[in-house]
Amino acid sequence: MKQLNFNLFLLRFLVLVFLGLTTAQAEVNDNKTGQLTKVMYDRQSDHLTVSAEADSLKSVLGRIAQQSGIEVLFDDKADEQVSINIKSDSLEDGLKHILKGSNHMLRYSRDDKEKLLLIGVMVLPVGEQDSSHARRLIGIDNEAYHRAKAQLTHKQIEQMDKAGERWQARLNEMPAERRELLEKRVNERLLKRVKREQQDAEMREKEKQLDAERKIKREARREKAFKNVDPERRATFERRSEESREKMRLLLQKD
Repeated sequence: MKQLNFNLFLLRFLVLVFLGLTTAQAEVNDNKTGQLTKVMYDRQSDHLTVSAEADSLKSVLGRIAQQSGIEVLFDDKADEQVSINIKSDSLEDGLKHILKGSNHMLRYSRDDKEKLLLIGVMVLPVGEQDSSHARRLIGIDNEAYHRAKAQLTHKQIEQMDKAGERWQARLNEMPAERRELLEKRVNERLLKRVKREQQDAEMREKEKQLDAERKIKREARREKAFKNVDPERRATFERRSEESREKMRLLLQKD
């Protein structure tokens, strides 16, 4: 019993240490990603809501890009801490408010009705004109892959909301060869993902079958062991075994 208590104490101590390290790491990660930042973009109405407290401009724009379909080119030297609280009727108005006073350029495309559609923004350090150091906050290949994956997940065609329109307009600007190569790479990644999910499902099903087979074998060995045992003695043994398991369960809960 002393050895058992010591093992339980050691186990509890290690768990507490692990939880403490995990919590500390989570706090660091949350701080890095802007725990107080909330970005909500309505794909249908084009409304943008942003609430950020001392977060990096780069991080905020990255979240907006993920949701809105806009391309953001950003020079890391232009990054700064920002505090924002806006509710705008359009993505364009929201970005203009967020980037007020910064060195930025907006890029537009024309839709089928010759209406201007905001599809990109570039942010450079104040006074800088050289855009060679500006990089996409979201890689085009990753963006295309995640959009295609979302379509497969939800089993629906890309809806022509504002985010979808922006994405399609950006694709239309690409040379045909570049667009075909992008589609090929995305399809290859999606195929690998589907195969991996199929393999995982097969492994889970196989493990489920093995568990069922092991249970049947345990029951068979149990019945064989009790074959010649008096029913009353068997009932007493099973009752005591259950009581022992219950005591151990309560002991573990208490510690």
